[in-house]
Amino acid sequence: MTAGGLLARRRRSGTPGGGSEPRGRRLAARVVRVLNRLVPSAADRWALVGVPDVEDGLVAVAADLVSRGLSVTLLTAADAVPAGHHPPEVRMVRRDRLAGLWAFVRAGVVVTTHGVYDHTPAGRGQTLVYTWHGESLGKRAECLLGLPAKPDGLAPVLSDLGALERCAEFGLPPARVPVIGAPRNDRMLRAARRPASPWRKRLTGARTVLMWMPTFRAGRSGWRERVDGTRGDAGMPFTAEELRRLDDLLLARDACLLVKLHPVAAEGYGLDTRAIVPVTDADLLSQGLTVYTALPLVDGLVTDVSSIWVDHLLLDRPQVFAFPDLDEYRATRGFVLEPYEAWLPGPVTRTVEELADAVGELAAGRDPHAAARRDARRRLHRFTDDGAATRLVDLVLDTQRETGSRPGPGYCPPRC
Repeated sequence: MTAGGLLARRRRSGTPGGGSEPRGRRLAARVVRVLNRLVPSAADRWALVGVPDVEDGLVAVAADLVSRGLSVTLLTAADAVPAGHHPPEVRMVRRDRLAGLWAFVRAGVVVTTHGVYDHTPAGRGQTLVYTWHGESLGKRAECLLGLPAKPDGLAPVLSDLGALERCAEFGLPPARVPVIGAPRNDRMLRAARRPASPWRKRLTGARTVLMWMPTFRAGRSGWRERVDGTRGDAGMPFTAEELRRLDDLLLARDACLLVKLHPVAAEGYGLDTRAIVPVTDADLLSQGLTVYTALPLVDGLVTDVSSIWVDHLLLDRPQVFAFPDLDEYRATRGFVLEPYEAWLPGPVTRTVEELADAVGELAAGRDPHAAARRDARRRLHRFTDDGAATRLVDLVLDTQRETGSRPGPGYCPPRC
């Protein structure tokens, strides 16, 4: 097995909230780090590594790079990636194969959501860019949970407040955290906004449809496993009995919640309900959609401490927060900003009855939190356009021209 193959393997530690890293994985990481230091990179080669393989931010970055005629390689976890999302000019290779490892060490720029090969630092003349997956301003993550700091690179964010959070999470200096927006939001803002879309009609005939995206309570990521708040049932914060009661309440209001569980949730939604309909990444991709291109097709969002609510503000559509275990979550995972509830631009519901009433309010055409939502958008987004990917690529190219390679310690990128 290659070094990349070892790094791609996953093992459970069985220890909630953490666990020791497998020895083979540590050895493979050292091999990759040595290779990345020794092999010179090519400034005009870009490698993209996302979780999942079709990740909205990296799709937007790839499209911008292709439009400039730059070489782009997507390092994938799967053999086959659904067609129709990435431009056809993007080369795709498995990241646990030698070809993927070589594409990584030769890339002058690596853009990644979560890190590459166990957070391998940038190599010779290489720039790392962490797009991450959002700015929750809520749940503590990475360094704030005692995990190692990111090696080096750039970590673009949405706002000055998001920059403070990212510096603390990643252990990066402020100069490495430019406020330029998130490429994933380009996809959401460019997507069609058709409430009567065929995809929506296929799933439900309800008049009011919202996407429900709870964060995970019990989750697994690599060898790490953790439980936050209360587990609930079927990957949700409510019990099975409560969810069945909510199903009846939603049917009475001619409303439907499309449940999109967090990617690392330990279990899926398996309940037989009519007004709570599970949607998976595979379901979306089969319809030519992703999370960010599906959000404009629904009437609003239900979530809790998932970072999706900050991005969703750009659509200016209603948000409801279903958080029955808010106090337990505060005691286990903890929040970055307190009181967390004060930052939320929508009703915070603790029971299924309160959640159904909040959805019913929207179904009746009332939107009492519109002003709070727009205030939050002004605080949490410096840019509200669809140009984040272009700003990111411009920033990296400008950095390369100014330094001749990757930025050194303390370097402030142009227009940061």
